[in-house]
Amino acid sequence: MFGIISVLLILFISLFTYKNVVYGNDKYLLVRINTFYFKTIVLDQIKSQEVNDNYLQIHLSNKTIQIHRAGIDPQDINHLQTIISKSVKTF
Repeated sequence: MFGIISVLLILFISLFTYKNVVYGNDKYLLVRINTFYFKTIVLDQIKSQEVNDNYLQIHLSNKTIQIHRAGIDPQDINHLQTIISKSVKTF
């Protein structure tokens, strides 16, 4: 029992320790990059994505999420784009 609580405590502390965090599974992503709040991305709702000079824009069925790219390694942005592009609906 103590092992489970300690793992959950470590995960909870990491949410506030690291400035940039991405968690997820096969249904959603929780993204916190350059902000205090998480942005929830439901993978089934992704329609498209685009990269501008300063932002990664993810277009969902009901809104657009902008992630500011300042201070993020371009390889990390490419990895996030790869995860998102695998989930884009094709009509």
